[in-house]
Amino acid sequence: MTWKEYDMQTTPPIHLYIQLLPGNEYYISYAYGLWDKSKKEVRRFQSKAPLRPNIWYTFENKVRWSTEDKVGYSIPKINSENLVDENIQGKIYGRNMYNFMPNYFKMGLYANNKFNDTISVLIDDFSYILRKGETKH
Repeated sequence: MTWKEYDMQTTPPIHLYIQLLPGNEYYISYAYGLWDKSKKEVRRFQSKAPLRPNIWYTFENKVRWSTEDKVGYSIPKINSENLVDENIQGKIYGRNMYNFMPNYFKMGLYANNKFNDTISVLIDDFSYILRKGETKH
């Protein structure tokens, strides 16, 4: 099967990006949930304050992968503070897998092709830890 035959038009179930908003302010934005031709479950969250130039920001995210709404969750944090205030733990609940095939980590720098700017993001001290079968909530 080719990607064209697959034709699911999916987006990643979890994605982090920098967003330029009116007033020329940049924010950290975070999207969580499934989105394809039949599912429109993505919820978007934004940092409380705009980004300041030449400042390092720490992003941390704990994810429980699941195809079930009440089992899957994410706890995104910026500079050790919960990004989401939906509950005291900062958890976003909801399914985050399209099927039982495991997700895999991808990182890339994407840009709107209408801009001629040179865009760069510096990443330092990156780590990725996968704990298979962890079931503690």
